[in-house]
Parts: sequence; structure tokens; C-alpha cells
Amino acid sequence: MSNAMNLAAIVLAQLVNQGTPVVYAAEVNVADPRTLSIPHGDLQRAMTTSAANAQLSEHYGLPTFGYSGYADSKLPDAQAGA
Repeated sequence: MSNAMNLAAIVLAQLVNQGTPVVYAAEVNVADPRTLSIPHGDLQRAMTTSAANAQLSEHYGLPTFGYSGYADSKLPDAQAGA
């Protein structure tokens, strides 16, 4: 779904102003099946999102945006970078 939304936005941007610079940035989420929450600090999420973005942007010949620096920490701890 995210891929289709990205491509639709890129097409619309090009229809409005041909040659507009675009960046491909899909969002891949892995939900916790017990709570259905999306842990933003999860290593699996960062790796799947970055891998998907890299592969799809290379396929379409577009620059990409990588995700990093996510944390679910509520306190200044190791996950928060403290």
C-alpha cells in the first residue's frame, strides 16, 4: 500500500510541475501482535524499512530517504542515546 501511495504522490507532483525533485520514502511497519502497537524503536522495523526503500528506490531510479534514530524510550536510557 505504501508503495502505491508513494508512486501516486510522485505522479501527481510531476503532473503539477514536471521535473519537480522527489524522494522515495515508503513506510514499512511491523506491529506487535499482542498489543497491535508499532514499536518505532524496533531494529526489525528500521532494517525492513531501509531495505525496502533501498530496493524500491533503486528499481524506480529515485533517491531515497532512510529511517534512523527512532526510539520508544520514555526515559533517558541507552535506547534514547543517553
